[in-house]
Amino acid sequence: VAIAAPRKHAKTTAITVGYGLATLLFRQRKYMIIVSDTEAQAAMFLGNIKTELTDNEDLIKLFGLKTDEKGTVFIKDTSTDVIVAFEDGELFRIMAKGAEQKLRGMNLNCSRPDIIICDDMEQFPMQSFITNKMKQSLISVVVKAPEFGDRRIDQLEDIATVTGGVYISKEKGHKLSELKL
Repeated sequence: VAIAAPRKHAKTTAITVGYGLATLLFRQRKYMIIVSDTEAQAAMFLGNIKTELTDNEDLIKLFGLKTDEKGTVFIKDTSTDVIVAFEDGELFRIMAKGAEQKLRGMNLNCSRPDIIICDDMEQFPMQSFITNKMKQSLISVVVKAPEFGDRRIDQLEDIATVTGGVYISKEKGHKLSELKL
């Protein structure tokens, strides 16, 4: 997923909270890691997701999250790691990590993370992804957006075309509310 919009237009919320949470709630994924420049920054994003999981009554009912008299049941609940139960006993996990932290060795019921969202990465070394790619422990494509202005848009569209992706932008008439996963 690629979204281009000016600053302060909720790109982070759309991807990290919206897309990330949707993949877990629709049971397309079971184990998400949010990676930011620092663990504190990633924990902030996880906190936004936890707010949705505890306060959004429609979401809780619609997706069958397990609840008790206190609200949504968290099997594990820390500022950087949550495990949430569905009513049928299935689980999903979300962890918050800083770019400097190791991602190897993590699992949920013998399953490794199946979605990693790198959010607001200013200083993240792409070397970690290159290393993981070479070890074949993570299937990934990481692209730092090239150029500026109109040239950036043209190049992002080219990258999306070559990789089979879709370049999504307000300027092209796309609306986040109309996107289908």
